[in-house]
Amino acid sequence: PRLGGVLLSGERGTGKSTVVRGFSRMIQGSLPVTLPINATEDRVVGGWNVAEALKGNKEWQHGLLHEAGRDNQILYVDEVNLLDDHIVNILLDVTSTGILEVQREGIARRDVLELTLVGTMNPEEGGLRPQLLDRFALMVQVKTEEQYRRAVLETVLAFDDALARRERGEASDFLEEMTALDGERKERLQKAREASPEI
Repeated sequence: PRLGGVLLSGERGTGKSTVVRGFSRMIQGSLPVTLPINATEDRVVGGWNVAEALKGNKEWQHGLLHEAGRDNQILYVDEVNLLDDHIVNILLDVTSTGILEVQREGIARRDVLELTLVGTMNPEEGGLRPQLLDRFALMVQVKTEEQYRRAVLETVLAFDDALARRERGEASDFLEEMTALDGERKERLQKAREASPEI
């Protein structure tokens, strides 16, 4: 969690999003909180619940930053280099201070958040602002290698097939095997985390 974020950079179709989602499922047991590139400010920082406001009720609805930061989850930004500058400024502020302050329409909220920022980008679609690049401690260049690309695709298809079988009440060993494999990898990561202060 204190790593400071990871950026995966590579061309389209290299499995970047699949890796992020798979890693999040393995580590946290759930998919990451995803910030889409077309997200509005209200969706990112929070705002009044519009459905309730139309009924005359004032109800605050937390944003994606709060959702990721309350349990120190992964905040995943796909195509991070295409984010609107205003949203980038909000991300920069929250990731550098760990504090989300919202003051609008008669409400003032201050939340302390801890989250891990993970982004993916295709460098062919433009670069990343240096200030935002500073928020990522590690940058991984993802390259296309045909045998791995095929393996990723086959795994995704096998996973979808196993889920469909389970919904139909049919047996499938695939999910159990992959869960066991994830457990082994998670245990290795935990041991590495515990050993890192001595290295």
